[in-house]
Amino acid sequence: MKLYELTSNYRNLMELLDVGEVPKDLLSNSMNEIEEDIKTKVENIAKIIKTKELEKEAIKKEENRLIAKRKATENNIKSLKEYIEESFRSTGKTKIKTNLFTIYLQKNTTTVEVVDIKKIPKLYKTEDTIIKVDKNRIKEIIKNGGNVEGIEIKQTESLRIR
Repeated sequence: MKLYELTSNYRNLMELLDVGEVPKDLLSNSMNEIEEDIKTKVENIAKIIKTKELEKEAIKKEENRLIAKRKATENNIKSLKEYIEESFRSTGKTKIKTNLFTIYLQKNTTTVEVVDIKKIPKLYKTEDTIIKVDKNRIKEIIKNGGNVEGIEIKQTESLRIR
């Protein structure tokens, strides 16, 4: 039987207990059996959750390993490109053609680099304003009896398995 079915049966028995039409000892025995079944079901689901959490951690570790490997490969590529560029600059070459590749230095598009922002005329400056809400401060104010408009405090629950 599924957990939701056991839960539904338990609730139905509770309602029968409240009505009092069925002997209490019969209901009590049935409720105890369903409670044990629910307990077993919940324990088994908790085992699945723990297994999935371990699986998640293993995947995370593998992701981190792959990220490190990718970064090492990227650094290796960058280093090899710098090595070729340095060779080109040292020899004055800008292009080498082989059977497989044509390797050359190409000028990139120009970019603007800010050296001293104070010297740049206001006409060329923009101001971005990012508004952030200090939730910790607001929570403390409300905890101490204060009120802040536009704020709701919510209390949620989450399942923990040890």
